[in-house]
Amino acid sequence: MDLTRITLPTFILERRSTLEMYADFLAHADLWAVIPNASTPRDRMVACLRWYLSAFHAGRRSSVAKKPYNPTLGEIFRCYWPLSDKLYNSGPVPWAPHNSVVFLAEQVSHHPPISAFYAEHVNNQIAVDGHLWTKSKFLGLSIAVEMVGSAVISLLNHDEEYVVTFPCGYGRNILTVPWIELGGKTSITCLKTGYVANIEFRTKPFYGGKRDTLRAEVFGPNDKKAFFIVEGEWNDKMLAKWPHGVSEKSSFPGCSFTFFIILSLMHYTVIHGWLISSNLQLYCFSGC
Repeated sequence: MDLTRITLPTFILERRSTLEMYADFLAHADLWAVIPNASTPRDRMVACLRWYLSAFHAGRRSSVAKKPYNPTLGEIFRCYWPLSDKLYNSGPVPWAPHNSVVFLAEQVSHHPPISAFYAEHVNNQIAVDGHLWTKSKFLGLSIAVEMVGSAVISLLNHDEEYVVTFPCGYGRNILTVPWIELGGKTSITCLKTGYVANIEFRTKPFYGGKRDTLRAEVFGPNDKKAFFIVEGEWNDKMLAKWPHGVSEKSSFPGCSFTFFIILSLMHYTVIHGWLISSNLQLYCFSGC
């Protein structure tokens, strides 16, 4: 049964539109905007994955699952994340500061409910555009929401495009206290460089097991073995495993994030812009 044709009680509705929820994917806009700054295709794919995995926790402002309002046809949502004070005076959000990530979304179809969105950071020559169609159905005591569509991240200075897909959402225990989880396989693909990231969002097993877990693997061109693996929980802690004994731990409690880097080296080394010292030291970089 298609839930878009059902009138739901107001107590399970979230006080914002679906278009606003899509903007949450750029809650860590600083991670997204610096993707082009990475020097190699390999580093840019890892930077893209880092942003992607940080994007999902921001949309869940409550542990209770709630449905956002369906946008009306032609409805528009605009916002920005400022990084300076100088205004654009033009573009999708003309009142945004000049060094900002700006976001624009519009409801372009009512049945089926399709939303189109666009974001850009002019200074770093990066943009993303895409569309999503939410297909909902009942699964016993759960509601499944399939995200049909994709987004394309364009790095204009590198002439690269990264095609991103999104997981399904599940509202569990809808007759008691509903909670949400993500499930399914998604990917980030760059046809020009050949790098691919495969991400699996795992739903909770019927007996035992943990909620909200994921595993991501990044492959180089024609590689059969992943050179970068991430495991953990999409709304809490993740551990990234690099070759040669390097690991990186990320934590997303609430609306903040912290990066930890742990490795054992004999000298100072710069890895993805961070300065690391020797003898298995733990360094914490906080943001947001």
